[in-house]
Amino acid sequence: MSSKQSGQDSQTTQPAGQGSAKAVAATEAGVESIVAAMKSCYQQGQLEQTWALCEKLLSINPNHLEGLHYSSLIAMGRSEFAQAVERLDRALRVQPNHPVFLMNFGIALMGVQRLEEAFHALSTVVRLLPDSPQAHCHLGRVLLYQKKEGESALVLQKALQLAPEYALAHDLMAMALRSMKIVPLANYHKTLEAYFSKQSPVMKPASPQHTLFLDREKAFRTALQANAVPETIQGSGLQVCYHFGAAFLDGPSNLVAVSPEPEAFVAFFSTKTFSDPTWVDFDLDSPVERAAAGRLARLLNDARIARVNAARQWAARCQESAPPFEAGRPMRVFVPTARQLDVMKHNSRDLARAFQRLGCDCLFYVEDDNRHTFDLKHYYEKLAQFNPHVVVDINDYFKLPLHPDVFKVAWFQDPMPCFMNGPFPWRKRDLIYSTNMGYDTLLYQSGVEKVRRQFFCYDEEIFRDFGHQRQRRVVVVASAHAFVYGRFPNCGPLLARMEAMFAAGDAMTSDMLDQLAAEYQYDRDDIYYYLWSHVVRIQSVRNLCAVAAEVGIEVEVYGHQWENDAVVRPFHKGPLPHGPAVAAVYNEALYVLISQQGLYSQRLVEVAACGAIPVIYDCRHRGEPFEWGHLCLWYRTKADIADCLTQIPSAPPHPIAQGSSYTDFARAILAAVDESLAAAGSA
Repeated sequence: MSSKQSGQDSQTTQPAGQGSAKAVAATEAGVESIVAAMKSCYQQGQLEQTWALCEKLLSINPNHLEGLHYSSLIAMGRSEFAQAVERLDRALRVQPNHPVFLMNFGIALMGVQRLEEAFHALSTVVRLLPDSPQAHCHLGRVLLYQKKEGESALVLQKALQLAPEYALAHDLMAMALRSMKIVPLANYHKTLEAYFSKQSPVMKPASPQHTLFLDREKAFRTALQANAVPETIQGSGLQVCYHFGAAFLDGPSNLVAVSPEPEAFVAFFSTKTFSDPTWVDFDLDSPVERAAAGRLARLLNDARIARVNAARQWAARCQESAPPFEAGRPMRVFVPTARQLDVMKHNSRDLARAFQRLGCDCLFYVEDDNRHTFDLKHYYEKLAQFNPHVVVDINDYFKLPLHPDVFKVAWFQDPMPCFMNGPFPWRKRDLIYSTNMGYDTLLYQSGVEKVRRQFFCYDEEIFRDFGHQRQRRVVVVASAHAFVYGRFPNCGPLLARMEAMFAAGDAMTSDMLDQLAAEYQYDRDDIYYYLWSHVVRIQSVRNLCAVAAEVGIEVEVYGHQWENDAVVRPFHKGPLPHGPAVAAVYNEALYVLISQQGLYSQRLVEVAACGAIPVIYDCRHRGEPFEWGHLCLWYRTKADIADCLTQIPSAPPHPIAQGSSYTDFARAILAAVDESLAAAGSA
């Protein structure tokens, strides 16, 4: 918690009567003049003078309540919470149930992370002052800090009932709701916090969000702008604008009319596939619209709860529904994905097509367009209705609820929590595939009995050699992956160290990983899979661009975020949609730079299938078997890249792609299912 929050809203009311008349009389001249001067200095913001006067009072009487009270306020303002706790503890020994002392004591205890004691102090204040919004607000705060967001929200709601314009309570409510992923209502309270605290300008979304508008015409105008809503590092959705009243006859497809009637409103938002509104747009200066926006935000949460409950019901049905395996009937294969998943989406689509080519009844389930976003309710419902024999879940991303008879294919292409974090409850009919030996080890450690090898695949209908005349050109198709700076905000020194290693051509060995993890206090897997991968990619592409003129070759770089790199920018051609456009680029180039860790990658098999020469970052030291080394060119340093671009391997690269098509993989999956069924039948 911040010092600003901990000291904010502390109580300055003058405490009740001091000691006995006899004690006051004994020091009446000196004490009264000091108290008067102390209060005057405090009111004028002269805190150093106030502190000195408090200390003078306490030297006369160590338990002088006003001296303890005002000095504790100053201590909290300085974020010296331990000192404030000590002063208030002394005051409470004299007046144990003084509500002002107790409230400030609770605030100070939060400042030193003594949350349970703070909770008890503030609970007492709420009992003493049941109509105090400040008491409820600070009790809600300590519950929030104790990670009891639901209880916190209930207490903060009481504070706002007592004081609807209480900015601090709105701020804390927003934090509690956001922790519970109740986003529209959190945004509503955060907006009111800014408005009632007189912030200027009042909070608006930092970027476009799917929005419910109270102003119908504003919804129409906004929808016409076709704003992009950021969703991932590389992708965005089309802003969906909701409004009340009749639908516009000439409205764009992202303008959606909804009923204002509560039951119909909740029913719509609990079943639709359009992206959820995360923002309610209303006139802050209108008390009527402020109240209406709050009601609508709460109804949106009711719809969310209805979807969660429906998802539970569909999940139970999925787990109860056994698919009938009937001889002579096609296997039903369910391949779910999401439009935001980018590479995984393309891989899922291509694998689904392969199953269809093999005669399976395959359902590839993804949103229709970028106005839509599925949630678990939609996936579970479709799964239950389709009742498949096989589910293909790349990276085990969805972790769908399945009947024990259903085969789940989990093809791991990325480091995922299910095998990075220890034991995992794998099922008997889980068919686990991995792209590399490193994942194999982690999967076995997580409890997998058998890990099957499946390198990245390519779509043989798209990625093939067209037989075109090739240009003396090297291309890169990869994004800059600048997300590491956000995910690891303090990684600069480690990145600098690894950039020096890369420039020297040093390999990232297991021993070096251990050394860097210990020295920089990072997880070794995070270093290898994210930070070192980032260094290899960025520095490889920069080195390629730097030697282009020297070796006399044309360079083209495709992908996201390279426009921000001064070295790469002159060679950057923008993003390239995966599929035929990429295949066309590969067919025109002589070389393709593959700046990824690991010997096998989807990029490699697609490049090889198209007949371009792969120029690969050399990590053969990791021991992964690779029989096609003579068909590739290998680099580590800038000089290596320059040298590669003057060479031609002894044979074309096409054999690298043999056996790695999506059809090959789909056929292998069906064979594994048949083998398991045969074994079960003979058992």
